Amino acid sequence: MKEDILRKLKEKKDKGEQWFKGEKSKYIIVILVSIGLLVLLWPSPVKNSDTEVSTAPMETKSLNENGHKEKMIGELENILSNVSGAGQVKVNLTLSSDGVKTYATNERVERRDIDEGDSVQTIKKTVEESSNKDIAVSGSSPLLIEDKTPEVIGVLVVAQGAKDAIVKEELIKATATLLNISYHKVEVVAKQGGDI
Repeated sequence: MKEDILRKLKEKKDKGEQWFKGEKSKYIIVILVSIGLLVLLWPSPVKNSDTEVSTAPMETKSLNENGHKEKMIGELENILSNVSGAGQVKVNLTLSSDGVKTYATNERVERRDIDEGDSVQTIKKTVEESSNKDIAVSGSSPLLIEDKTPEVIGVLVVAQGAKDAIVKEELIKATATLLNISYHKVEVVAKQGGDI
C-alpha cells in the first residue's frame, strides 16, 4: 500500500514537471507575470487630491436696528443734555441699515483631477470640486470678526434751550462730532411748550 501511494505521488510529480517544462506553460507564466507588473505600474484613476482649509469672513446676521439705535439715542440724549443751556433733550436717529456682524468661517475645498484612457488613446479628463463652509467657533460661541454699526443718515435733536443760537450751534457741533457726520445731517429745533 505504501508503494502504491509513493508510485502515485511520483506520477503526479512527473506530470507536474512535464507541464512546467512545456512551451505553453512558459508562455502562460510570462503572461501572468506581465499582467501582474502592469497592474502594479498602472496609474490609479485619481491623479491628485487637494484639500484646503481657510478661514474667511462670512456675513451671516444683520443686527437688530433698534438695539444699536436705542443705545446711540440714549448716549446722545445723556451727553447733549449736559450742554450748557440745553435743558431737556430728545433725539431721533435715521439709520441707513440694520448693521452687520461678520463671522469667521472654516472653508474646506476638495479638488480631484481624474484622467481616464483606453486602448485607442482616448483621454477623458474630469475635475471634481466640492466645498463646505462652517462658522468658526471659539469656545462655544461663533468667532466674530467685525461688528459693523449702521451708518447715520440724519439726526433730529429737540432741546429746551435750542431757541438760543449759541446753544443750538453747540448742540449741532456736539452731535456731528459724536456721530462723526457732517453738520448738514443734524437738525436742532427748540422744544415748544410742555415736556419732551
